[in-house]
Amino acid sequence: MITRPQGFMVIGTPVPQGDLTCRGGKAKNGKRVIHKLYHSNDKTLKPWRDLITAAALRWIDQTAPEGQPLEVMLTWSLPRPQSHYGTGRNADRLRDLAPIYPVGRPDVDKLTRAVLDAVKQSGRIHDDALVTDATVRKRYAGTRGVSLPAGAGPDRGDVLPVPGLVVRIYPMGEDS
Repeated sequence: MITRPQGFMVIGTPVPQGDLTCRGGKAKNGKRVIHKLYHSNDKTLKPWRDLITAAALRWIDQTAPEGQPLEVMLTWSLPRPQSHYGTGRNADRLRDLAPIYPVGRPDVDKLTRAVLDAVKQSGRIHDDALVTDATVRKRYAGTRGVSLPAGAGPDRGDVLPVPGLVVRIYPMGEDS
């Protein structure tokens, strides 16, 4: 049973869960047969999920049994596109019109699915359906001073200086 907050971070460029695709063929009776289901981005997704699974195994020292409700807080630190920076001698300076928040792809729902599936794969949570509350944030790596107010979510330390992910898991109490 998870009795106290658990957490870990993973350094690397976050990868969203891809769309599910099937490979198949036709059976002798002419009907389509599914041989294998795979994610459209398996080549990048699998190593990312393996990193998350390894971190969960190393840093989460308790296991949530079936039926224990959990709250998760996920903060992704994404790399800024090169187009957000100037050129020439200003190549290390952000453009004035560079957005503060990463409002484009990847989607938070696909990022969240990849993380929760990896933590489930670690065996530290029985099922990702145990998560009843989730706070998810996408930020640009190294962006400081852009965070939720104290007490309203993860602290600003959750925004990493390099691309990566911070995962926090909390047990839900009777008063939650």
